[in-house]
Amino acid sequence: MFKLLIVYIALLNIVDGLVTKFGLDNQYIGEANPLMDQLYYLSPTVFVLLKASLSVILILCIWAFHVPSTHLLKGLAYTASVLYTIIFIAHSYWLVQL
Repeated sequence: MFKLLIVYIALLNIVDGLVTKFGLDNQYIGEANPLMDQLYYLSPTVFVLLKASLSVILILCIWAFHVPSTHLLKGLAYTASVLYTIIFIAHSYWLVQL
């Protein structure tokens, strides 16, 4: 279950990157993360590729290395997935309202 949560977070990150790029391209939203904001304005393609690459690296690391499924890591993964899901739903809702 722990690995599936990590894959879920990674896939959500990719989808979030695409939705964010759509919102930024159409000037519906602004990027709150200053590093990602600079990267987007440097190259929107690199912005999406970086988010996708980080997700792929996360998935590969989880499968390539033995990451212990401790209570702490499980709790962090559950918390991250719930929070990221809420944030993603809110952002998607805002874009649909435009």
